[in-house]
Amino acid sequence: MQRVQVFRCVICGDPYIGFERPTNCPFCGAHEQYIIPSYAWRDTNKMELTDISRKNLESSLELETGNAEFYLCISKTAKSVEIRAMFKALSKVESEHASTICKILGTEKPTTGLKKELCAAMSEQEILKEAERRENRAVKLYNEFLKQATEPRVIEFFTALIEIESDHIDIVTKESSEPAPMEKEGNEKPPRDEELKKLDREDIDFYDSYSMYED
Repeated sequence: MQRVQVFRCVICGDPYIGFERPTNCPFCGAHEQYIIPSYAWRDTNKMELTDISRKNLESSLELETGNAEFYLCISKTAKSVEIRAMFKALSKVESEHASTICKILGTEKPTTGLKKELCAAMSEQEILKEAERRENRAVKLYNEFLKQATEPRVIEFFTALIEIESDHIDIVTKESSEPAPMEKEGNEKPPRDEELKKLDREDIDFYDSYSMYED
C-alpha cells in the first residue's frame, strides 16, 4: 500500500506532502530533479557571496518583485477568470523566487502590495505580450548571471530559475496564441460570480503566502 511522504524543494526549501514526488515544485515551480525526500534536505543558503553574485541577486530580486506585483495586478483586474487564475499562480511563484533570493542574500523580505495601476488599462493581449516580454528578459538576464556565478548554490539557483521562467514563457505564449471562444449573440455566458469572489478574496501578503512555516 502506497504511503504519503514528505518531500522538500532544494530551490525554495518548502515542504510538500503527497504520495509521489511532484513533477514541479508547487511553490516555486522548480523541476522534479530539485524535489527530494525531506530527510535529505539541507539548508545551503548561508555562504560568502562574491560582489558580482550579490549584485546579480539584488537585480534578480528587483526583477522578481516587479513581476510578482504585475502578475498580482492582473490576477485582480483581468476580465477572464482563466487569466486571473493563471496570473495569481504566477504571482505566487515569482514572490517565492523573491523570498528565496532574500534567504541567499541574508536580507529581509521587501514589503509590497497590490498596485492596480500597473495593469488596469491593459487589454488581455497586451497583458500577455507584456508578461512574455518580462519572462524573456528574465531568462536572458539569468543566463548572463549564471555565467558569472562561481558559488555552487548560486549556480544551482539560476539554473533552476532559467528552467522555471522558460516554463512561464510557454504558458503565456500558449495562452496568447489560442483564439478567444466565440459566443453566440444573445447567448452570452453569465459571469461566474463565485469564482471571481474566490479570486478577489483578501490574500496573505504574497511574500509570506508560502513562507509562514519556514525554519
